[in-house]
Amino acid sequence: MHSKYAVIDGTRALVGSYNLDPRSEPLNSETAVIFLRPELAERLRHSLLTNDLRNSREITIEQAQQFEQPAKVIERFRKLIGDLFADHL
Repeated sequence: MHSKYAVIDGTRALVGSYNLDPRSEPLNSETAVIFLRPELAERLRHSLLTNDLRNSREITIEQAQQFEQPAKVIERFRKLIGDLFADHL
């Protein structure tokens, strides 16, 4: 499943496949549904968010900086190659 979701103020929920990037808007069939029902928002928050957090790990500022400025030469090369295609991803 490649869905995205958000719960806003515990009363609204958004579920969909919508990607917020320049490539997705013209090329992909994107959609999203907004629920204005607090009970659905709470169920989504509780079940999905709790499960996602259980299967996630925290990324520290130091780890994020290493991603942006890799120490290893091979990682810097991979990032350089990836950056060439950033406008198309």
